[in-house]
Amino acid sequence: MTDADLRDLVKQGRTIEAIRRWRDRHGANLIAARAAIETIRWELTQKLGPQLSAFEAEIDQLLRSDQ
Repeated sequence: MTDADLRDLVKQGRTIEAIRRWRDRHGANLIAARAAIETIRWELTQKLGPQLSAFEAEIDQLLRSDQ
């Protein structure tokens, strides 16, 4: 499993599986693996911005169009 694969798991919301895979790959304990995956998740959030649900996106669009 590559770092790109781990990022994909995090993007898909499969955090627990990503932590398990990180532990297997790096031989890390649970705390270190969780910290690493949380860091990846934070980095992705900073790059992509917060992800909106379909409902939130619709509300956002309505608010921006003054309706």
